[in-house]
Amino acid sequence: MRVEYPLVAILIVVIAAATYLLIGMPKHEERPKGSWNVTIAYPAGQSSGGIALSSYSITLTLSFFSGGKINNTNIAVGSLGTVKEGNVTIVLRISNETSIRIFSSNSTVVVQGKDQDGLFAATDRLILAIAGDYALDLDSSRNYLLVVRPSDGKSVGLQWLGGYSIQQVKRVPIYVHGGQVNLMQFLLGPFSP
Repeated sequence: MRVEYPLVAILIVVIAAATYLLIGMPKHEERPKGSWNVTIAYPAGQSSGGIALSSYSITLTLSFFSGGKINNTNIAVGSLGTVKEGNVTIVLRISNETSIRIFSSNSTVVVQGKDQDGLFAATDRLILAIAGDYALDLDSSRNYLLVVRPSDGKSVGLQWLGGYSIQQVKRVPIYVHGGQVNLMQFLLGPFSP
């Protein structure tokens, strides 16, 4: 009979653990209502100062227009395949063209430039498109895009990387694959103003 007690105890522990794993443990795919996660990724081997500056500028813009609700707690940055996918993924890369490509079917935005200057122009184009009607003008140094803060109407500056005029940046094409997209809502989700 002494052998039965340890076996029964082990069996109870196994059943309890299995029940917890099957019923009690939350699934990783479940997200709380109202959460929004953004992934900013780049191809392995393309991590450069230009990619970092573009990532930083986009992060600041998303945080600004979400009223701080999109921040370092729900933005993941890293090389492709190493960071968990968010509700939307922004891919930054050096490519054979300077453009923005939006793929609504898999919630991906590709920001690409032929070189670092092209990447900066495409990043500025994305920021201008996110700002939409909130964009006013560039400051005199062309280092900041002046925008209206949605919460109180005050004018503030968002980082402007390329130093190009707004007209030059508007020449960077935005291609939408999969239907019309409101870019601000596409990127900010429930935190869009």
